This record gives sequence, C-alpha cells and structure tokens, in this order.
Amino acid sequence: MEATISWPPPDLQFRNDTDSAILIRTSYTNSSITVALYGDNEGRIIAGEQSEGRLRIGVVAEGGPGAKVVTADVSEPYNHRDPPPPRYVGDETIVPPEQKEDQSPAQGYTVKVTRTITVDGVATMKDWTVVYSPRQQIIKVHPCQIEGSGVSCPPTTTTPIPLPPGETTTTVAA
Repeated sequence: MEATISWPPPDLQFRNDTDSAILIRTSYTNSSITVALYGDNEGRIIAGEQSEGRLRIGVVAEGGPGAKVVTADVSEPYNHRDPPPPRYVGDETIVPPEQKEDQSPAQGYTVKVTRTITVDGVATMKDWTVVYSPRQQIIKVHPCQIEGSGVSCPPTTTTPIPLPPGETTTTVAA
C-alpha cells in the first residue's frame, strides 16, 4: 500500500522476508502497467487492481494460521502546497498567440500511511508519511513569447474580409 515508482527518488523497494521465492510478472499496454507478485503466504491469496485512483483488493483464500494479513490505511491529504508559477517552454510549431498546456498544475500534499501486519492473531503496526510535491504547470509557446529569448515572432498574415458593395476593403491580422 502506498508504494511509489518515480525518479528521482522515492522508488519502489521491498524485501522478501520469507523462505520462498517471489515471482514478479510485469506487462503493459498504451494506457496501463500491470505488476503481478506471486509467492507463498501459507496459502493466503489476494487479488486486486488500482485504476482511476481507486484500489480494489479482494481475498480469494484466507490461508493457514501463519499467513500474513496486511491491511493499510491512508489519511486524508493535509499540508496542501500550491504549485509554483507556470513554466513556459519554447516550441516553434506553436503559432503566436496560441499556447498549449503540456502539463497541468496540481497541489502538493502529505498523507499518513498506517500498515498493520497480523500473523497468528498478533498485529504489528508501522506508520510513515508520504509527501507529494506540487506539480508545476508547463505551457508550450512560440519562443518569441518567452521574455528574454531574443527570438522574433513570425509575421502575421492578413486576410481580406468581404464587405458589402460600395464599402472600402479592410485587412485585419489573422
């Protein structure tokens, strides 16, 4: 519960504290990553998935008396932090004054995780905090729109606007 894979750290780390081997099978699609862990936990079997921000886990078999039963609780987010101001990135394919959001902003926050491991009716608890950094908004713009870039904006084009007969022709920047 509350394992993270990212870089730079934190990164997912775990230790096999059993006498049996662990098999890790991974697969992926264009929209998902699946990691399946197989091992021996006195016959206890659980299955689950996390998608759309929701974790769903079910017990398939309870297992023997020495099976580890792991539960976890994650607190409501607290210590919210606003993201830094947007960062503008030059992209010559953008036509001024257009802008394209490349990454949306998100608040940072902290949660407290409590994990309980119960074996033969004896429970051991461990608490830790996880800090999520705010995510900066990234906006792509033509380099000429970035202050101090020294890049000139491409010339604008003009398009004639059809006017009723008898009126003069006017052009405007597109």
